Amino acid sequence: MAISLEPLSQDTSEVILPWRNAPAVRGQMYTQHEITPAEHRSWFERTQTDPTKQWYLCRDESGQAVGVVYFTDIDTDHRTGFWGFYASPEAPRGLGKPMEYSALEMAFSELGLHKLNCEILATNKAVINLHKKCGFNEEGRFRGQFRDGEKRIDVIRLGMLAEEWPQNRDRLRERIAQLDALTKPPPPPHTQIVILSDEESWINDYIPDLAEEWDAQGRAVRLAHDVRQAGEGDLCFCLGLGQIVPRAVRQRFQHVLVVHESDLPRGRGWSPLTWQILDGADHIAVTLIEAEDDVDNGPIYAQRWIAFEGHELIDELRAAQAEATHALCRAFVDDYPDSAIQGREQIGEATYYPRRLPADSELDPERSLTEQFNQLRVADNRRYPVFFEFDGHRYALRIERKLGETSE
Repeated sequence: MAISLEPLSQDTSEVILPWRNAPAVRGQMYTQHEITPAEHRSWFERTQTDPTKQWYLCRDESGQAVGVVYFTDIDTDHRTGFWGFYASPEAPRGLGKPMEYSALEMAFSELGLHKLNCEILATNKAVINLHKKCGFNEEGRFRGQFRDGEKRIDVIRLGMLAEEWPQNRDRLRERIAQLDALTKPPPPPHTQIVILSDEESWINDYIPDLAEEWDAQGRAVRLAHDVRQAGEGDLCFCLGLGQIVPRAVRQRFQHVLVVHESDLPRGRGWSPLTWQILDGADHIAVTLIEAEDDVDNGPIYAQRWIAFEGHELIDELRAAQAEATHALCRAFVDDYPDSAIQGREQIGEATYYPRRLPADSELDPERSLTEQFNQLRVADNRRYPVFFEFDGHRYALRIERKLGETSE
């Protein structure tokens, strides 16, 4: 999908006021009150004489107005600026990446900026994730910067350099083309899908890719982080979810599906991939099952195996896990309802992994790094870093691999 940008005019500025006042839009802005027509007209007049601001109306391939892209704080001496965007509430889903692509082309090719920045409320995780997928780097967190009523919210600063745009542009163009290709075959049967995940789960960085593909196919997709908000539908996927889905909730769906990283029935329970890496495993099964009353006990629909070489750290482990998870979920939906009759019962003796505790991230300073390297591999530097105690003090360690550098 191609998005064109045209400078905002007096006439089109009136079109965007209802969009800007939509609760979903103004709830993510620094100025969150409902803007009056008089305020809006005054604002537009100021923008016409302010060279540090540029506003554009977004149109889709049919010429329909679908959103707004804007640049602020443009510094022509340092060639820097900030940007933002929002879509019309009536616009179809899936416009985020095409709008961002057009905005970045404008920033670096037309406006000639050296660096483009943006600031997002930390609660707006979907947009933060979108920007990162498009190539922005998180550069800072302003703690308690914004006051929303009685609540303080962090502000996330992201940035991209002009020299980074060509590579990001090619990757983003390829992704948009992939999504466009999904819309060309005849529309699939309308399927209502809910994806449940814990609010702080790492897999939330990957779920939007899966959701936008189903959106592009014309399926109805909704994301939620609490089983009480699951609603109802045809399929419910539980990805990175530590909550139990009660029978009463499961009965609202044709199928409630769980992705578990072990060769079930071996390895039921908590953090199966982590425990297997710690045990020295290098081939790990990722299994799609039906949710039942007994955790991880449901019939198996499909499996994929992922192989590791022994050097991968947590981000690479998670990326491989996410890729296998997406493949299983996509295949089940693509073949549904036929895929739902392929289930087989779990066979063999069940084993169980316990919940990981902070103490499980403790290193022994008397042992070598080689002996404890797998423990370093599964460490999350931000959420649960490895640590050791020495001479009455506790020390946390951070691990990262220098890309392109080897010991040879």
